This record gives sequence, C-alpha cells and structure tokens, in this order.
Amino acid sequence: TYNGSATAPTAAGSYTVVATINDPNYLGNATSTLVIAQATGSVVLGNLSQTYTGAAEAATAITTPSGLAVNLTYNGWGNPPTNAGSYTVIGAINDPNYQGSATNTLVIGRAAGSLVLSNLDQIYTGSAVVATATTTPTGLGVDFEYNGSATAPTNAGSYTVVATIQSRNYQGSATNTLTINRIPLTVANLLAVDKVYDGTTNAALNATTAKVIGMVNSDIVSLVTSNATAYFEDENVATDKLVTIVNLALSGTAAANYRLVAPTNLTANITAAELTLAGVTVASKIYDSTTKAQLNGVISLTGVVGNDDVSLNTNGVSAAFVSAKVGTDIPVNVSGYTLTGIGAGNYSLTQPTGLTADITAATLRITATANTKIYDGSTTAVAIPTTSGLQASDSVTGLMETYDTKNAGAGKTLSVTAYTVNDSNNGNNYTITTVVNTAGLITPAALTIAAAPNTKTYDGTTNAAAIPTVGGLQGSDSVTGLAEAYNNKNAGTGKTLIVSAYVINDGNSGGNYSVNTIPIINNNANNGNGANNADTEGVIVPAPLTVTADSKTMIGGMSIPLLTASYSGFAGGDNTNALSSPAILSTTATSASVAGRYPITVTGATDPNYTIQYVNGTLTVISSPQVAITSVKVNGTPHCVVSYPAVAGQTYQLEYTTNLLSAWASLGTPLSGIDGIVAVTNSIASTRQCFFRVEVLKAQ
Repeated sequence: TYNGSATAPTAAGSYTVVATINDPNYLGNATSTLVIAQATGSVVLGNLSQTYTGAAEAATAITTPSGLAVNLTYNGWGNPPTNAGSYTVIGAINDPNYQGSATNTLVIGRAAGSLVLSNLDQIYTGSAVVATATTTPTGLGVDFEYNGSATAPTNAGSYTVVATIQSRNYQGSATNTLTINRIPLTVANLLAVDKVYDGTTNAALNATTAKVIGMVNSDIVSLVTSNATAYFEDENVATDKLVTIVNLALSGTAAANYRLVAPTNLTANITAAELTLAGVTVASKIYDSTTKAQLNGVISLTGVVGNDDVSLNTNGVSAAFVSAKVGTDIPVNVSGYTLTGIGAGNYSLTQPTGLTADITAATLRITATANTKIYDGSTTAVAIPTTSGLQASDSVTGLMETYDTKNAGAGKTLSVTAYTVNDSNNGNNYTITTVVNTAGLITPAALTIAAAPNTKTYDGTTNAAAIPTVGGLQGSDSVTGLAEAYNNKNAGTGKTLIVSAYVINDGNSGGNYSVNTIPIINNNANNGNGANNADTEGVIVPAPLTVTADSKTMIGGMSIPLLTASYSGFAGGDNTNALSSPAILSTTATSASVAGRYPITVTGATDPNYTIQYVNGTLTVISSPQVAITSVKVNGTPHCVVSYPAVAGQTYQLEYTTNLLSAWASLGTPLSGIDGIVAVTNSIASTRQCFFRVEVLKAQ
C-alpha cells in the first residue's frame, strides 16, 4: 500500500510503502518510503517593458510543459508594482510534478506629463523671484533652473527658465523667459534754484539733500546729479517756472535693479536782474529842519543784458537825507527812477545807494534880557532870554538867565544859563551864540531877628537857652551864632530878652540884608513879635538847692563834733556866701548821751534865687570799744587773739605795750569797722606779758 492505498502513485512526492506477505503460510511485512521526484520544467517571462498607467503592471510567464502554474514575485513582493521603476521578477513553477523558475527585469517607464510656465513678468523686490508651473496631471513636482542655475534670481533682468517635472511616474519639461523688471524710483529734495534774469534758459540745481526714494529692503542706491542739466521753459522773469532735467543717473550696488523717474513738476523763479545807476551825486546844505536833498551829476544805467531794450525814466525822482539833523556824510535815499522798454519786465532798478552829503549847522542867537529883583540868595532871574535864527517848527524851551553873582548891587551881568533847543538833535543842528545883558539889579532883602520867649532855672547868668527866630532868609543863606540874654541874672518873671548875637552867612558879610532885631521887653503888652504875655515870656525860675546835714559819729562821753552840711544845686559859681541867711544845724544828742542814733536837723537857709530843700543827718553815738583777749596755740605756737567791736565807717588801730610805763606801739595797720567783732591774732611766743588797747582813729 502507498500511503494506505493499494494504487501505485503517479504524482511526485513521498509515500509510505507497506509491503505485506500475502501468503497463507507466511506472515510478514516491511515499511519504507517511496519518493517520486518532480520533473524539470521551464519558464519564459514576458511583458517586461511597460509604461506607467496608474494600475498594477504584471509580467507574463509561459511554461514547458505549457499550462503549469507559475508564482511571480516583484522585488520579493507577490503583488505586481504600480509605479514606474525597475523591478526584479522571479517566476517559479508552482506544480507538484514539475519544478523550475526564471528571473528577469520588469521596467515600468514614466508616463509623459506636460508643463505650463507662468508668473514670468515680475517686479524687483530685493528677494528671490521664482516662476510658477502648472502640470498635467496636476500636483507634480517641478524643478526650475534660471540661466542654468538652480538658485532663483534676485536682480532685475531676463532669465531662461527650464522647468522639469520631478515625479516617479511622469516626465516632461518646459522652457521660457522670466523677466524681473526694474523698480521705478522717484527723486526727493532735488530743487531747482531761483536765478536772476540772464537772458538764457539755463537752470541750476540744488542737490544738497537730494535723494531717491522707493528702494526695497536695505538696498543702497544714490542719485547722481553730476552730469544733470536743467532748463527753464523760457528765459523771461516769472515765478514757479517749469524746469526740465536731463542726465540724472543712479549709482550704488543695487542701482541696476531700479530705473529713475525724472521729476516733472520741478519749478523755480527767474527774478528780475538789478540795474544800477551811476553818476548820481548829492549837494550838501545848511540845516533847514527838512530832509530834502538836491541831486546832481550825469546819470547812466548799468547792468542791461545783451541788447535788451531797456531805458531810464527820471520823472518823479526825489531825494531825502535819512535825517534832517546836522552831520557829515549823511546817507541820502533816492526814489522815483523807473525803467521803460520792451525788456523792462526782466529787470528791477536799484535806486542809487551809498550817496551821502553834509548838513551844516544853522546859526541861533540867544540874548539875555534886563532883570530887577530883591535879593533871594540865588543868581536866578525871572526874565526870559530872546532867540533868533530858529528853523521851521524848531523851538527853544527852558530859557533861563542868571546874574553873575547872587549879592545885592546894580549893573550886574545877566548871562543865558539854560535853554533846550528842540530840534530832535539836542541842539546840535545849530551853532549857538549867547549874548549877555549888563542891566541887572539886586536890592537887599529884609531880615528880622526876634528874641524868643525863654524860661530857665536860675543859673547865675543872663544867658538864655532860647534861640531867636529869623525871618526873611533867602536861598541857602543862614544865620549862625544866634543868642539872646536876660536884662539881669536874678530869678523873676516879666524879664526883658534881647538879641545878643548873630552872624549872617550870605557870602557878602550880611550886605544882602536889611536887618531888624526885635526884643521881648518887660511889661510891654505887644513886643512887635506877636507876644501879648510879656510877664511870662522872660522867666527865671529859682533853682533847686538841697542842703544835707552831714551824718556824724562820736564816742560816748566825748564832745559833740562840729556839725556841717553839704550843698547840692549852687549855680553860676554861687556858694554859701550867696545865701541871704545861712543854714542852721542842731542835734538832740549831748556828750552824755548813751550809745544810739540821734537826728541832726538843718533849717534856716534862704535865697530868692533858690528853692531850698533840707535833708537831715544822723549822729551816731558809740560806746568805747571793749577789748577781749584769748590765748590760743597756732601750729603749736602760743598766740593771743584780741577782739573788739567795730562800727562800720570807723577806723581802728590796735596798739600794744609790754610795759604800761612805756609808749604804745601799733600792732599791724589800721582796720576799718564792720559793724561787728574784729579779731586780731598775735604771736606772744617771746613775750612774757603784753597789754593791748584800741584807738579810734576816725570818729565821724
């Protein structure tokens, strides 16, 4: 059996063969494998060159024996490819009884595509400019070349563009021209310059700040005006005349990408040419308060261009000084010259300039006028000087004249001393002559000096403190040394006061005045100075006199000291001898009075020139000083301390002796009293016995 079947196999393969003895007498079997190998067949591959269609493209296979199944793989894949390309095709017989295979290459060629180029006319932007392409079928990739370079151009120009389809399944190309056009640039700040008429159309340019505008990115492009030429539309004078410019150029690294648009609205003015006059002169004159000037000379016109028809018209010409004031080389303004002729419109006429002439001063005479006055301390005169020679509306104000001196007298000289010439030139338009007058008269002025009322306290003199009053002084004159006096020195009322001294300070020893002195007379009801109370106008009031009893001090048991008084208030050298009666001093104390204070009274003094006041004094009676002695040691050395009462205002001397039969010696210097105990320490180291006493040196 073969794989369990009694039929022998015909197909290639491996079979299990079981052989069993088919005999009734024997048993036995054997098992083995029967192998039927595959026969060799052949394969021929076809349809290996195709064109992309978008569908799967399969190769074909023919077998021997024919009709065998074949398995095809493409680059190892069982599915036939779609995209264009080269593929390794393996065709293997797929039959149980045959084996065999073949290998070849399947090529799927790219299909033909089409290109249409566009966007071929562009403007320079400073960036790369690319063409665009539309493909059939749409959406295919495209590579561009510009003049053989894959880099898209930036600068203006014409470029050959070759566009090639970049696709796995399609191929194709197109060629055209890409044009990058230059950007137009406009000119800014380029100015045509005004000019003065010169008979030509030539124009000048001001390119100081000129520039071009419209560049892109950071391109550097400059305007070149060095070869530019400008022309007016015609040569005649006018404003805003159109100016045409040629030969402007561009420079700079990016200049080739731009084209210049020359300005078409540039204008400028042609102004009239100035013509001047020559040969004009001016005559000098004497000041007449006007600015009128006289022109002289032979006049000619200069500055006419070529053979232009221009001539001078002198009708209506006038000339004037810039000032009517006197001066040298005064500028003169001229006006009124005009131009006539066909070409006059292209000119303006400059009136003559730089002309000068002199105006010399006119003569002005000012004369002093006779004047009479009463002395007033000044040289002023009220008369007004007279004038002659004034021009037009000029005037003289502030006219004054003065005397040669202020003092009284006849035949005095009067001189012109002040005037203001109102000629708008501080009088400098005139040569001024002043004339004196010798008929001046000054008469003395009346001066009164009147005694003034005075009241004083008796001072032992006739002097009065009041200052006489003065009436009638003139100018800066003064009266000094003024004094007045009483008719006697004694106290009383109704006294006569007289002017006793004065000095007139008038620079003429008083000769400028007629002086009248007025006294205040006793019992005269009207003294001529308005006083009606003569009894009270001259008064000497008694002076206050104070009599003070001098205070005294005495030691009890002694005689009353001499009583004295002090005087305060005597005037004019008076003393106690001037008193009508002397002062009387007394005290209630006696030599037997006990210690204490006793009044000293003063009375009795009289004098009509004094009002007397009294101040009492004090007599102080003190006891005789009692001496106390105490023995002490000072630093181990025996001393004695002598103490005693002392009264302020007294002077004490401590005295000692070692023998009462001997003289007393002073111990130390005198000591002043202190209204208390005075202690004196004395060394007695070398003295066995010592006696002390106190002597009152001064007792008041």
